[in-house]
Amino acid sequence: MISRRRFLILAGAGLPVAGVAVLGVKLVPADQSPAAAEPSINYGGESCRHCRMVIDDPRFASALRGPDGEQHFDDIGCLVASIPHGTTGSEYYVHDFVSGKWLEATSAFYVQSASILTPMAYGLAAFGTRYKATAVAEMNGGSVHDWVSLVDHLEIQG
Repeated sequence: MISRRRFLILAGAGLPVAGVAVLGVKLVPADQSPAAAEPSINYGGESCRHCRMVIDDPRFASALRGPDGEQHFDDIGCLVASIPHGTTGSEYYVHDFVSGKWLEATSAFYVQSASILTPMAYGLAAFGTRYKATAVAEMNGGSVHDWVSLVDHLEIQG
């Protein structure tokens, strides 16, 4: 049986793909469900790859999946600080501050504000939409960034 999430993903990929799904042909092996693709962090039992603090607050936790495997971070700023220049072929993940769901970091929007208390004081929170990020930034006196501007912004500050 196809899950609702998988159906929506397939339907969004175009009619030919959705048509194949309707015929019952499995396009994705069973062991590669969307949930299996998400990072797996042992909260309270694992340390940040960058600062070595224990990762215990999912709202700010992030992950990098690259050639060296999966690496976990306790603050979005630690993730950004750990990205080597010219890195390609890596995937980056952050949690949506409101829903707690994993997001691809490159498509998320970020608020940086001194009033957002994060583990390493970067003051960064991630959101799935620019609308949510803008609303939080306005309430907290922060700035909104997409992934590229966030990386550039933190390089300038660092």
